[in-house]
Amino acid sequence: MATVVFAHFGASAVALILRSQTRPALRCAARCYLGISRCLCCGRREESDSPVTQRRRCAGIKWYWFHLAIQVAFAMREALVVSALSWNWELLFVHSATWLTLAIVTREVWLFSGVREGSEKRKVAVDGLLDMLLLPVNIIFFCAVCIRVLKLQPDTQMGKMVPVIIESGDIYEAFALWSVLVLFVKVVQAEMAGDSHSNAMSSFRSFKAISLQGVKAWVFIQSAAVLLKLALQGVVAVYVPTFCYWASKSCTSCEQLYEENIAIALSAVTFLLCSFAIMFVFYFESGYRHHLEKTEPLWKFLGVKGIVSVTYFQWLVISVLASPLKWTGNQVYLFHCLLYAFWMPLLAVVHTFLAYPFYSFRSSESSDLAPWLIAWLKTLGVGEDLPSSSTPSLPSISGTIDSRSEVLLDGSCEVRSMSRVSSELLSHPASSKCQLLVYFTVGLLSCVASSKALLTLLPAEATPFEAPLRNISCAGQGDLAHFLLTRQDLHFALLNDTAERWSSPGVAGAWLPLCSATAVGCAPGHFADRLAPSVGCSAKGIYTYTGSCSAISCGAPPHLPHAVPRMHDIERQNWTYGVTIHYDCDKPGYRGDLSAECNLTGTWVVHGSCVEVTCGLPPEDVPHAHAVLDPSHSNISTGMVVRYQCDEMYNGTPTATCGDDGMYVKAGRCRRECGAPPAISHAAPRFNNSGILGGWFEGMQCPYSCDPGFHGFASAVCMEDGGYNVSGRCAPVSCGQPPRLPEATARMDDMKAAASRNFTFGVHVRYACNRPMFHGELVAKCNSTSLWVISGQCTQVTCGDAPAVPHAKPVATEDNMTAGSVLRYQCDDSYNGTPTAACGFDGQFVVSGRCRRQCGVPPSVRHAVPSFNHDALAAGWLSGMGASYRCDPGFDGAVTAMCGDDGNFSIEGLCKVASAVETNRLRSSITGLSTAIGVENALILAGLGFFGWQRYRISTRNVANPANEMSSPICPDAERPAASD
Repeated sequence: MATVVFAHFGASAVALILRSQTRPALRCAARCYLGISRCLCCGRREESDSPVTQRRRCAGIKWYWFHLAIQVAFAMREALVVSALSWNWELLFVHSATWLTLAIVTREVWLFSGVREGSEKRKVAVDGLLDMLLLPVNIIFFCAVCIRVLKLQPDTQMGKMVPVIIESGDIYEAFALWSVLVLFVKVVQAEMAGDSHSNAMSSFRSFKAISLQGVKAWVFIQSAAVLLKLALQGVVAVYVPTFCYWASKSCTSCEQLYEENIAIALSAVTFLLCSFAIMFVFYFESGYRHHLEKTEPLWKFLGVKGIVSVTYFQWLVISVLASPLKWTGNQVYLFHCLLYAFWMPLLAVVHTFLAYPFYSFRSSESSDLAPWLIAWLKTLGVGEDLPSSSTPSLPSISGTIDSRSEVLLDGSCEVRSMSRVSSELLSHPASSKCQLLVYFTVGLLSCVASSKALLTLLPAEATPFEAPLRNISCAGQGDLAHFLLTRQDLHFALLNDTAERWSSPGVAGAWLPLCSATAVGCAPGHFADRLAPSVGCSAKGIYTYTGSCSAISCGAPPHLPHAVPRMHDIERQNWTYGVTIHYDCDKPGYRGDLSAECNLTGTWVVHGSCVEVTCGLPPEDVPHAHAVLDPSHSNISTGMVVRYQCDEMYNGTPTATCGDDGMYVKAGRCRRECGAPPAISHAAPRFNNSGILGGWFEGMQCPYSCDPGFHGFASAVCMEDGGYNVSGRCAPVSCGQPPRLPEATARMDDMKAAASRNFTFGVHVRYACNRPMFHGELVAKCNSTSLWVISGQCTQVTCGDAPAVPHAKPVATEDNMTAGSVLRYQCDDSYNGTPTAACGFDGQFVVSGRCRRQCGVPPSVRHAVPSFNHDALAAGWLSGMGASYRCDPGFDGAVTAMCGDDGNFSIEGLCKVASAVETNRLRSSITGLSTAIGVENALILAGLGFFGWQRYRISTRNVANPANEMSSPICPDAERPAASD
């Protein structure tokens, strides 16, 4: 869109260049070229045929017709663009207004082009007038473009350029205001030419300089502001959109930078300069009204000031009404552009009938020129004849003023009749109908040619977006694919259209511009967490990213037949995309390389298989045997056993087992049988009964175990002839000399018998304990481990606890006193003695002595005298001791005084008188006592007999007559044996 606007500015610039071809500087250059050509060519060419003349003719191309032809081309292109999209009433309205404005302006330009011929000053003045007439055409083009964008392409980059495009017309308004001011200045200057040294002329010159410079500054600032904004938003933002990001190192667009840093200050300056420019024009219109009266300045001033003021206040009113009416920004600009477009045909009508009328509508003759035009042309003539100090005179190209201009002025500067002047000025070159047709045809062809040229340069394609010519990207980190390759930890992947969307012309790869971002996908086998992943390029040229991708999980590994997963793979517990679980085939029976891989869809893909291992045909190199095969098993797999049948005369169970490696493992063979192993002295066969159920065969070895007490090794090997070969023997173990015992002595007869057998296993030697200190029996026997085993023991004789001695305590006690030991006692107080206890060889204590109490001197006994030796008993009388007494003569008896334990004597016996009477009396007493005892015994025997007889009678009676068992009384009297004297 900026291209179209700049193309419009370019066309206006070309028209300005064509307009400037007749300016003095170019004329001077043309004259220099003409002089040089004449010198070189020696004047052989006439001036009419010279290149300068041809260039002058070329310069005679009317710039305003070129400008109008270009405006028609732009209007045609806009119509084609809208036709490619769609029409609506807004677009129909603005295009109708455009063509109406073109028609009105074309008529005005056609009329005023007739008065442009003549002096250089007149051409310049008329060109300024044409600037005013062409103003509506220039402005309505921008209105048409903005309305088309707002209605049909509001969301494109062009939609953001509407504010600056609608402001582009301000440049033409500024030039128009400049032209009005110059028009007023020229008129006033011409009117005041006769009084060049007056104070009024001096002030006019000062004010003219200030006003022209002020308006010129406004034109320059306004043009620079619009072009700068258009360059930023229409060129930089479209063709180099990242330039402002790179320059500011922030994601601030050119429009934002302009609005934040330039717009306010520039708007203020522009507003002030615009106000001053309008004020200057207004001052000229009011201050020099009597000088401008003939040129009718009111409508000329209002034509420009009005469009500037109306559009400005119109924008303020619409902006205020937008909030209560809830209009969007696009709706505000659309309404503003529609009103702006509505004013342009009205402005053209105002120019035609009020501001710059060519004919006098108040005259009776329609062919008469307007009075203001005649007066204005008169001032141009006066200004040309009277040079000004501020404006140098412009020489005519032909050297003379056009004849039609001379008619206007006479020597006294008086104006001739109006009818004559009108007739002379209206001698238009195209006065005949044929000439009009030719001009119309040429103009139409010019419009067609300009349209073709414009459509060639700017095709009428409704492109919604113009591709940038240059984008500053994150080139320091490579293209987007390279960044994702270096950051594989992100698990991002480019989308299918990413490379196409972000490609740069002539450069491979996807390059993200500054402050842009693009959505990316997750790498195969991954999914987006929460936020969709995206990668952006910051203003500093560094890639940034948002979102994350996690690996897809496949769940637990599958269970595959004949295989188990490896433990180190299972322990990870992270079965996501790309993970491979390896399996080990079941052994025995299967082999192979098997794995499961987690794929993109979150499922396990199995690679490989476990193949059953087969061994082929069984081996045939088993001696003396042939294989027995099952016809139903054609393939022998791992673990299967092939059995063999031995030949005659041989026995065995040879087999061939199919191994894990596909090879047979042979076991067993066919051998001849040898029978039971032979008997070996002092040895027993050692073998597993379950292993020899089939018998003993050639090569089989039977080991023997020696009996207890024997050592050695013996074995029997089954030979090929069916016999055994016995090797080794079992010999008895030797224990060596019997041990010496300190408490016993070996018996010599046993020692001799054991020595004859070399003290080998089973020999025993008896020992005799050393008496009388020891007692018991000992036997030493040589055992199977070549050691003497002693049984029994010699026990030392002990007496146990010390015996108790009355009235005494042991002096020193020992536990288990041995035989021969003597234990001494100490008597208690008031007792005397030296008792001892000796431990005998029979294990018993023998107590000797005792502790006895002293009884003092034996007492006196009547009729008796002591019969003991007082000298022998000097130690005293002790308990248990007895003192004998002897009866005096005439007395008989035995008296003894015993010393008791209580320390007192007890007297036993007495001394009696010895006589015969007493002797007889004693004998009689003894005889009587014996008789009484005999009688008593006889009575007892008689009672026992009677009692037994009575019991017998009762028993007999009870048997004969049980009823009268108790009837017979017992006899109260019983016979008693007679007592003998």
